[in-house]
Amino acid sequence: MVWGQPGNGKTVWLLNFAQYLAEKLKQRVLYIANEEWNRSTLTEKINQFKIGNENLKITKDLESVKSAGLSVNDFDVVFFDSINSLGFDLKQYKKFAEENPGKIYILIVQSTKDGDFRGGKDWEHEVDIAGEIVQRKLELRKNRLDKNFLQKQLAREAKEKADKQKEKDSLKKKG
Repeated sequence: MVWGQPGNGKTVWLLNFAQYLAEKLKQRVLYIANEEWNRSTLTEKINQFKIGNENLKITKDLESVKSAGLSVNDFDVVFFDSINSLGFDLKQYKKFAEENPGKIYILIVQSTKDGDFRGGKDWEHEVDIAGEIVQRKLELRKNRLDKNFLQKQLAREAKEKADKQKEKDSLKKKG
């Protein structure tokens, strides 16, 4: 679950995360961009940050998914941007998640004026990870999972990059 004040970069951060999951981790990702769907800002963000991958589908709502001949079950990860603009309350979300198990759901929750998130703390009890986007950075507020996951992932990526560079350097020396 992610929240943040308007203009802090929630959608940009999450579109980049969706891109990462689709491109680097080969996850099938559905990004439901209901809140910004008809705004030029969404297209600008997608173009500016080069968002797009065969494993990433960006759509308006669940009906659009069905109209495209797809189902939530065709995806590994589903982003709801935002769960509030899609009209879900907690009970509806829980029912939806139960009917569509085995997915990673990323909920973008609208913020209140005091910087908290809409819908009360009950939403936070339903998720494993919760964080606030502040100036385009994710600040975790709750993490039931491995706290070192991100560091481990970044270390793996750095090692892969270094190994590729070593391979390139080795080929240059041979050639």
